[in-house]
Amino acid sequence: MEWLVFFIGPMGKEKPAKGSTKGVDYTMHLPKLHTFLVDYLKQDHGYQETKNKYFTLTEGRRVGSITLVKSKKKGKDSITILTPFDLYGAGDIPSNVFDAIDDADLVIADLSGNKPAVIYELAFTHALGIETILVGAAEVVSFYLAQSKFINVDFRPKTISSDELRNSFASWLKNRNKLFESENPLQRFYGAPLPDISAAIGLAAGFYDNFARPILTSGEIIHRTQTELTRPLQGLIVLRPKNLASRVEEIREELEKRLLAEFPGEVQYGAPDKLFIRTNEGARMPFFLVRDYLIDIPRTMFSLALSPRLERANRNQTLKSSMEGILIGRFFVGVKQNLKKDRNIKERLFHFGSVAEIPAIIKTGESDTWS
Repeated sequence: MEWLVFFIGPMGKEKPAKGSTKGVDYTMHLPKLHTFLVDYLKQDHGYQETKNKYFTLTEGRRVGSITLVKSKKKGKDSITILTPFDLYGAGDIPSNVFDAIDDADLVIADLSGNKPAVIYELAFTHALGIETILVGAAEVVSFYLAQSKFINVDFRPKTISSDELRNSFASWLKNRNKLFESENPLQRFYGAPLPDISAAIGLAAGFYDNFARPILTSGEIIHRTQTELTRPLQGLIVLRPKNLASRVEEIREELEKRLLAEFPGEVQYGAPDKLFIRTNEGARMPFFLVRDYLIDIPRTMFSLALSPRLERANRNQTLKSSMEGILIGRFFVGVKQNLKKDRNIKERLFHFGSVAEIPAIIKTGESDTWS
């Protein structure tokens, strides 16, 4: 697995305050943090530095970095640490910094001096749901960060020494993931990173209101042959895809193949005026019916593939795959939130699962949807 760490913080000298002859020099803050982290990974965790001295950001800029690796049972663990000074110079500085933040799995923020530019960058980091470690000198913390964990670091010595910083990074190493759901003020307020919440949750609300809710409140199976047969619906199973890259038709074929193998002679297909789900709000057409379970592939969810942030990640397949998983997860969280709010819905009738999981749901009538 590949991980990226980036630093933000003040990087120059502060002019003396009025009536004073001495300003504050922040020049060595980030280099000291950078050295501290590299030494910590080498000495405490056995990582080894590679010959690779550059990292290519998603937008294509090549910047200085240090990459450390460590072999594990599941493969090689790689941590790249960006050198923030290389982002400054020619070009669009805000875009370079935003690009590095957006690529990062962890941002270490030096809040010394409460600089507006650093607070702005930190807010951007929080909005994306990226994990952060907040450090600084003994100064007043911004109001919005008063409830956040803050590590007081003394930058005056030649090298940093901080057990608290070491422990915080150790905690990140142990618990790190690609979910982008860090605990921060914006995350607490919205419950999800800002780029994810509007698109995924919005599509989930539409899917629930237009499809899932009518089926789960008043849906019944109508099978018209020579006479009309009516049967109660046992439940709604929504397929959860592995990613957003496959076409709906490809997924439908994969699911059909699995269902035919598991339930020979029992797979039925929705057909207008012949086999459909009648609801108080009109007919709803299933992809498949098996043992009176309606199985659906949520077409609307696949428009998440057009997410600007996801398109930006096209150059990095690992990052893109991770983000696709996040967006898919947000969609189903949104559907579940709507179900839980609706007292007319029996939660036990709703399930979701992968192609491999759906047969077991049909056989047992149970899933870990609500776990």
